[in-house]
Amino acid sequence: MGELEEVRALLSGQRSGTLATIGSAPGPTSTSAGAGAAGFPFGSVVAYALDDEGSPLLCLSDLAEHSRNLAADPRASLLVAEPGPDPLAAPRVTLVGRVWVLHGDERTRGLAAYRRAFPDAGYVDFADFQLYRLEVRTIRHVAGFGRMSWLEPDQKPSLRS
Repeated sequence: MGELEEVRALLSGQRSGTLATIGSAPGPTSTSAGAGAAGFPFGSVVAYALDDEGSPLLCLSDLAEHSRNLAADPRASLLVAEPGPDPLAAPRVTLVGRVWVLHGDERTRGLAAYRRAFPDAGYVDFADFQLYRLEVRTIRHVAGFGRMSWLEPDQKPSLRS
């Protein structure tokens, strides 16, 4: 199996990962402690589905810190790892790119894909939830201990097999 196929298999086999955003200036509901995160990486666990092109779809609440961060700076990464007894020996992938809110027909198609992955996710209909897509620019693939590489944009025409 080639590297891109390994990445596709890993992404298709998992449903959650760690979304890393860049901390934004504190909002009206932030505490003084939250102000210390401005400008720093901020990681949070998110659920994801894959769209028809294999790009990750995220359904995020406007109330979440990562949503506020994305509104200020769309650069982000999504780390997806295969569970196992030794996390350093397990396959993992970091998708690096920009995250955008979907609207119109894109949102409709994306919501259908998200609902297929998470049929019980009633929160997708809440007014404060938006559907986002991670537009992947580059991929860091770690196939296990000592096996790692970057996949450049021309090596990833589609994450969907």
